[in-house]
Amino acid sequence: MYDGIAMQFQRSVLFYRSPIDKLQQRVLDRAILGLENADDDTVYGPGPTMVVWVAALMSRLPWMNESQWRLVLDESQGHLQVVGEEIAQAVNGMFVKSEQPAGTIKNYQIAFVDGRYVTWDSLAMKGFIDMETGDRVEQLATPALESLSYNLTELARRELRRFLSIEQKESTDAGTDHAEQN
Repeated sequence: MYDGIAMQFQRSVLFYRSPIDKLQQRVLDRAILGLENADDDTVYGPGPTMVVWVAALMSRLPWMNESQWRLVLDESQGHLQVVGEEIAQAVNGMFVKSEQPAGTIKNYQIAFVDGRYVTWDSLAMKGFIDMETGDRVEQLATPALESLSYNLTELARRELRRFLSIEQKESTDAGTDHAEQN
């Protein structure tokens, strides 16, 4: 059931049916989020939850390798934590306190450019990160041919909907082990 705090989940729930494997989960916990002793009962706040959701999104990108995945998360995790907190605050205001009218949540973006560069919407992020070298690049040498951007606000909305439906299914199936019934 919704407890009034958007984007706050136990680790066991957050990684439920996740495309992020156990080793990647450990890297996220320890190296990126600084959670040395995370276990299944550890509660992730909105910021770390947003980092995990972006990590899951990137783990599905067939052209992104492990080093690039780690680089992007290392470089963007501070921004993603702020984004998670801001989205959660807006969601809590809309659905719990009815303070914020629908459609007023800011859309946050992360963009991959020419299959080599990444950028996101933050005052601290000026330019791009080269995913081949790890260097910051203020301006591309030539105009970008392609860019693939992800709306992090919509990602959070979809993930929240998915997690809330998991919670509802789990609560209605409480005490039932479907594998034993078959």
